[in-house]
Amino acid sequence: MKLRVGSFLAVALVAIPGRPAAAQDVHDFAAWLAMMATPYGALPPVVTRGMAGQSSGVIGRSSFELRYGRYAFAGERDAVQAGGVGARFGAVGIVVGYQGCSGCDGTLMAGADYEGVVVHQLLTGNGARTLFTLGLRPSIGFGRSTGAGPDVSAITATVDVPISVAVPVGTTARMVPFISPGFGAGALRGNNDSESGTRGSIAFGAALVDLAPGLGLNVSWRKVFLEQAPTTIGIALSFDR
Repeated sequence: MKLRVGSFLAVALVAIPGRPAAAQDVHDFAAWLAMMATPYGALPPVVTRGMAGQSSGVIGRSSFELRYGRYAFAGERDAVQAGGVGARFGAVGIVVGYQGCSGCDGTLMAGADYEGVVVHQLLTGNGARTLFTLGLRPSIGFGRSTGAGPDVSAITATVDVPISVAVPVGTTARMVPFISPGFGAGALRGNNDSESGTRGSIAFGAALVDLAPGLGLNVSWRKVFLEQAPTTIGIALSFDR
């Protein structure tokens, strides 16, 4: 599978019939494109308060995020890049962003998620206090092409299972590595046509939390599974209030 970056979303429904390889079909490719045109695949995942060992559901607690992600197909010089601004209010997160590349129409994106904590376990040994957390994070996303090309929209519904450990570093900071398997459904609509499908994914990364009071630095990757598909890499800053 190879897709010219300059044709990313605006001609997606036209390009789909000629794309699938033997082990994947039109629905797989449509789902992948939809996920990559919404915040789920376009922007890097961020370590949240709950993953870092703090209560994510406290009313009145909020945090804000600046996120940047990029990916490029093998053999392509131009990368697809995205930037977003997010906020969390208790356990609910929202994000808006924009995705684009050289020579292609951009995509406006928005998404929302809910953070649930399933397991919250303190691990002690040799004087260390490491917190293990297993979560459940359902989310929805939307993307819409901009510019002179045909209007195409992407809609996704996904769920991740983030698994993280929070390890104290120094007096206040914590290192929080994580891995997050996921699964979702995606649909593309436009050009008098529509296609939809499902895809699995995997994300991993790490954050340094409370470098300064409330400040976190995140580095992460996400792979939405499709043969020869690229991986999104990115960085993010988070600010707790």
